[in-house]
Amino acid sequence: MDHATFTRTSGELYLKARDLYDEHHAGRISKGQLDKALADNDKTFEKAEIAYKSRKAANRFASGASPEEHPGGWAAAARSSDPSSQANPRVATKKWNPPSVFDATEEQSRSLFEASRSNMKGFSTHVGGDVRLKDAGSWGVHSKDWTVPTSIAEGASGSLLPPQLLPTAWPLRYEPTRLFDYFIGEAAATQSVSWLSHSSNTSPAAAVAELAQKPDLGPQVTPHTSTFSTIAGLMTISRQMLDDFSDWGRTIPAELNRAVVDAENDAVLNGNGSSPNMLGLLHTPSTLSRVCPTVSGVSYTQIDCLVQAIDDLRIGSAFAVADLIILNPLDWSVIKRIKNSLGSFVLQSVEPNLIGGFDNVFGCPVVTTTKLASGTACVLDTKIAVLAFTRMGMEIMYNQFGDYEFQHNAVQYRAEERVAIGCAYPAAVNIVTNLNQGSDWSS
Repeated sequence: MDHATFTRTSGELYLKARDLYDEHHAGRISKGQLDKALADNDKTFEKAEIAYKSRKAANRFASGASPEEHPGGWAAAARSSDPSSQANPRVATKKWNPPSVFDATEEQSRSLFEASRSNMKGFSTHVGGDVRLKDAGSWGVHSKDWTVPTSIAEGASGSLLPPQLLPTAWPLRYEPTRLFDYFIGEAAATQSVSWLSHSSNTSPAAAVAELAQKPDLGPQVTPHTSTFSTIAGLMTISRQMLDDFSDWGRTIPAELNRAVVDAENDAVLNGNGSSPNMLGLLHTPSTLSRVCPTVSGVSYTQIDCLVQAIDDLRIGSAFAVADLIILNPLDWSVIKRIKNSLGSFVLQSVEPNLIGGFDNVFGCPVVTTTKLASGTACVLDTKIAVLAFTRMGMEIMYNQFGDYEFQHNAVQYRAEERVAIGCAYPAAVNIVTNLNQGSDWSS
């Protein structure tokens, strides 16, 4: 089988395979019939390929024979049969013919056949001339010139293709520490809550003689009242924005929750007690206090001051055992980097029980919050010091039928809570100041 016949056979088998797929998609033949017909197609192609390769091998042997056996070989015989080569035996003529399916190479024919067998829609190949150069462009049927393709490019960002919108909105960051979680939680059922504290005795207990009068302790009881503070926030969004970017339905409630907790943290520490604000720890009367003296190298550091503040609680009237130190992140960073005279960290990361780890000072855990001003620390016994009252936990609601919302086609979200704190034992809280000494605090 010669090259032209093989190419024609491959093309016919390709078209036959396409017709078979069309018949199957139209429901005129079953899957089994399609598979059998394609298998027959494969066998026919394999036979044609074997015949074509056998012919090629025979031609190679013929081209190597002696002139007497086959003058000029198969290629010369082919040239001798071309009338154009005999028109002028002295001048080599070159006639260009438009490419056709018979110009396809063996590899192209096989590619077409494999494409039809794999049902690859839109597969094409170019024939004629140097395929390696012309497959990327087009070969004019009525011209010898190869036409450079017209390319479509993206251009500058956003000029042709729209940018990709990520499906998740990145939220605003807030202070991650919630101080309310470290206190004694209590639920309440009205607008305020009261409790009694036994602050002192008129007379202490004492040793007495037989039949002598026993001392009357005379307990001094003081009432306290905490009024709930409402902490809330709103967020309004257009209905179109909510419909077109559905992640807002998840992001807005989470954002409001974090915003309310952020305001709650500030109130717990810095609230001045003037309505509608709660009374924060830094303004609570009768708490202990310590001013950090001037630090001097390794002989006295902020660690010494914090340890003394821990001791203040233990020997004070509350006989408290400190189990929490609240610090500003900058203060804690500088304290962790305090070194001894040998240049080693005082707080040992590999031996936390020696002096302190990177999350505690002498076993007393440390939490950080930016709501506490730099230079101030709050050392306390959370088991007895602060009561955290909740009248209404975090409530997040939305409304789209209010006057404004209905008229403007908007949706409004609201987050709200009613909370309060009460200092049951003020002497179980120690406020330390003047920690931010030295050049490190300016970094």
